[in-house]
Amino acid sequence: MDDDARFDSTDTKRTLSQNLIAGVLCAFLCPVLANQGVAERRAVTVTDTIQMSKFANPIGENLEDVVEFSPDRRKFVVVIRKGDIAANLIRYSMLLWTLDGSNASQSNVLATMSSSSNRPGIERVSWLDNSTVVFLGEGPGQSHQLYSLDVTTGKMAQLTKHSTNILYYAVTRSGRTIAFVAESASQPLFNESALRNGLIVDDKRRLAAGVDNLISGQVGGALSYPELYVQTAGGKSKRIPTHGVIQMFGGGTHIALSPGGGYLVMTLRVENAPVEWQEYSNAWIQRAAKEPVPDGGYSALMTYVLINTETGENRALLNVPVGFGFKVAWSPDGNAVVIGETFLPLATTAGVERQTRRSQTVAAEIAVRDGRATVISSDNLRLDTWDPDTGCVWFERGSTLDFAEGRPAATREKVCFKKRNGNWAPVPMKPGNHMEIAVEQDSNTSPRLYAAQEGTRSKFLLFDPNPQFQGLKFGKVEAILD
Repeated sequence: MDDDARFDSTDTKRTLSQNLIAGVLCAFLCPVLANQGVAERRAVTVTDTIQMSKFANPIGENLEDVVEFSPDRRKFVVVIRKGDIAANLIRYSMLLWTLDGSNASQSNVLATMSSSSNRPGIERVSWLDNSTVVFLGEGPGQSHQLYSLDVTTGKMAQLTKHSTNILYYAVTRSGRTIAFVAESASQPLFNESALRNGLIVDDKRRLAAGVDNLISGQVGGALSYPELYVQTAGGKSKRIPTHGVIQMFGGGTHIALSPGGGYLVMTLRVENAPVEWQEYSNAWIQRAAKEPVPDGGYSALMTYVLINTETGENRALLNVPVGFGFKVAWSPDGNAVVIGETFLPLATTAGVERQTRRSQTVAAEIAVRDGRATVISSDNLRLDTWDPDTGCVWFERGSTLDFAEGRPAATREKVCFKKRNGNWAPVPMKPGNHMEIAVEQDSNTSPRLYAAQEGTRSKFLLFDPNPQFQGLKFGKVEAILD
């Protein structure tokens, strides 16, 4: 073999060796260099799930509320919660945003309260005016009480010091009158009388002990029907007996105080449903109306009750079963209320009118003095508020069940009704150029708060409660069937 051939062979081997070494090095180094400056995502741990921030939903009266706007819609609050493993607590924080046209300020933490119980540290937030919010809250080892918070100064005050947990409430705009529903006092089940005479055990009877009572050894408290109280500024709370039992949770947990605080409207479970209630076309109402009620028990059905906060007098406001989505708005003068998505009474009706009332829900004005009902609209409308400044009763198109599906707030059409010459009619008024705030999420995107100009499709991200998720490795959900 000549020298040139020997040189070519040696050079080729050297080149192959260099390429091989370069390939091996690239296999290890190229991914590192390509991802230089990008942190590697790690797997999700149990600690991550406990310490992640979640929107406290609902924070208001409506089941889908995530934000609560001030009356002028220039401010809103959101409540988030997260676990504290070291302290064994759930921490709740109330965040405030201020709106200026199409812009929103950075969030400001107004208050943080921690719960060591199964109850929320902050819930049922509502605005008294444009600078004060009220809410139910508690600290570690404390009971659930009502608080007020000045969003400008940050000053917080405890409004109630009730002996048991408060479940829900209503406050007049002046703050002078408070109505609230609270747990009854807890007492030992096996007292002297029980030990001597024994116990009746029956979950459906009002005066009997249930299985839960036997397990806990207590009566009253969270295992019993709650009680209604009224408190005036600077005074002590007084109990108001009710002609029917109070709902503990669900769609009936709502009190509506008149502007002056002299009356309230709430729903109560009736002892026995009137026979004519069986005629309503709603399948659940029909079943509940026909269900036998044991002695001392109550029907599953509720009705609207008007209560005088001074005398304690109870009387039916509207003799109908309460459907889904109960909400009441008082007139500014306190002489009437509007109820959304309600049936009308069947008594004294016949023919086509009776047939219509069996199946149709309406928005209606109810006179406090005599209970006379005036239909506002038979359209599918969800009650929002009665504006004392404009006289508008605002509704959003669609039922409460529709809204439970979570349509974005910016797509909800609002409509105003006004009363003229004794008749209600829609008027062409725009709600105003406001920002709408909504939480959006899907199977692969965590909940985030977005803002949109009312009536438009444009939106922008306002708040991501969990930016740390960018460093976590999640699985991907893919839909197999639409």
